[in-house]
Amino acid sequence: MNISLPLSADVENILIRRAAAAGKDLSAFVAAVVTEAVAEELEPAHPTESAARRAAQFRERLESWTDLHPVLDHVIDDSREAIYAGRGE
Repeated sequence: MNISLPLSADVENILIRRAAAAGKDLSAFVAAVVTEAVAEELEPAHPTESAARRAAQFRERLESWTDLHPVLDHVIDDSREAIYAGRGE
């Protein structure tokens, strides 16, 4: 099924970026998002298949989210002393 959606340029750019981070083309990414949104209403063939599918979908969403965040090549000082330096402590 083909659907035409009027989206703002900002939304389109975000979708394109997320699709690229997930390693998918835009239509496959949008199809996955829509399928995930209605997944509760789809009846699984087998309850264990549903659990395995949900676990795979969660893993895919988690990996695509982590791909959106850069890997730092340096140490970040998040110690209490560094955070509150110069604040009277």
